[in-house]
Amino acid sequence: MSAQAPSAVVLVRAERFLPNPATAADNAFQADVPAGQSDEVTSAKALAEMDSLADALRGAGVRVHVFSDEDHTRPDSVFPNN
Repeated sequence: MSAQAPSAVVLVRAERFLPNPATAADNAFQADVPAGQSDEVTSAKALAEMDSLADALRGAGVRVHVFSDEDHTRPDSVFPNN
């Protein structure tokens, strides 16, 4: 397999996934949570998407290493470079 198509990926569970006020001002990819949607619903939707992605990757033969962030105060811990 080439360097452009890895055989394994690392994912961090999206257990608390919300816009990060410390970085949202200059990050065009962050948006406010939809009006009326709770933080819990937002996080649950993100977690469901992440689980679906992990399943799809596994189904395509990619090894998926999933880690949890024990500190639930970081809203963007799904980005391991942070």
